[in-house]
Amino acid sequence: MIARPIGKRWMMVVGLLFLATATPVSAQVPVGWAPELSFHHGKILKHTPKIAYDIPERSLGLMLNWQLHTNGEKAWQRHHRFPALGLAAQYYWLGDREVVGNAWSFLPNISLKILGKERWKLDFTMGTGLAILDRHYDLISNSSNNAIGSSINDITFLCLQLEVQVQAHWRLVAGGSFTHFSNGASQLPNLGINVPALTIGATYQPNLFSPA
Repeated sequence: MIARPIGKRWMMVVGLLFLATATPVSAQVPVGWAPELSFHHGKILKHTPKIAYDIPERSLGLMLNWQLHTNGEKAWQRHHRFPALGLAAQYYWLGDREVVGNAWSFLPNISLKILGKERWKLDFTMGTGLAILDRHYDLISNSSNNAIGSSINDITFLCLQLEVQVQAHWRLVAGGSFTHFSNGASQLPNLGINVPALTIGATYQPNLFSPA
């Protein structure tokens, strides 16, 4: 589990994001391409007692997500409250260089607005794509890693985050993410790696428009 002091810090971050809504900014909606950079602090979940390796103390991730914010010109965009379509590159240090190693991923994704007001919103992001892990099971050199059996894997990513507008073009984000690595049992063993994490980040939105 993530240590309690870390949890308290994240509660403070979320509180500061809410306070930031008091900053007078215009009620404009992002449109077009916008980059979002986020940091993920979590720990591998031991989801089955079959996992043979010792769970590392922490796992750290970094994600750059290029998002295309829709403006409602299509009916489905309006119906889904202006979703954002993204292409993300993610790096994860999984916590043990010798056993589980590092993961590099590329994943298309979509972000849906759950609720929100003029200067804040709650988004749910989901995506899936390709991941390369540099440490996997080997009978001789890495027999304890029975979670991943190959270098090439699938990644599934879920994230629930609060987004607060602090300036006209800048927004801060904080929330929680869940990342799953697996090769779909194409090469055994394949128990998979699950990483729940707390997240914080920022997004820069150069293009804005005022919806009618």
